[in-house]
Amino acid sequence: MEEDKMLYLKSFLDRTKINLEQYVEFVKKREQKVRSHYSETFERIDSNQFVEMILVDAAFVIELLCRNFCRKEIDKDDHIFHKPLKLSDIRYDMMLLENQLPFFIFEDLFPLTKLNVHRSNERIALIKITYKFFQAKAYLGEETKILEKIGDSDIKHFVDFFRQCHVPTQ
Repeated sequence: MEEDKMLYLKSFLDRTKINLEQYVEFVKKREQKVRSHYSETFERIDSNQFVEMILVDAAFVIELLCRNFCRKEIDKDDHIFHKPLKLSDIRYDMMLLENQLPFFIFEDLFPLTKLNVHRSNERIALIKITYKFFQAKAYLGEETKILEKIGDSDIKHFVDFFRQCHVPTQ
């Protein structure tokens, strides 16, 4: 997976036309906020390692969501989308509580992707592509109802996204 993550990071950098150093600085400014979202302290991981881990994982997830939403961006050499079992494994892995990145890091990075989702609100666009990625596996409800229901709510991570999709409005 590390090789795939690096390939997706490169694609993410190419998509956004922003260099790696700027992203490292971008994530570094959010490091303490990201760390505060975990019960684990990550004492053995220094700042540079932590920032790299968050950046690589976040860029991978965003690129994965973008490719899933806009299938024409998937090239013939893609190691994930041309192996359905691998894509399914990744989807399930992203649904595990222990693998959650704070949703705000995706919200901060996503506007830089310049993905045209036919929405003016970048946050709604991110929720929409997240919905599209998980819709079949997480048994989510109708898209327009979900977007209305959780569009303004505070989403902590993907598991919280699923929970909010399933919680009745009343």
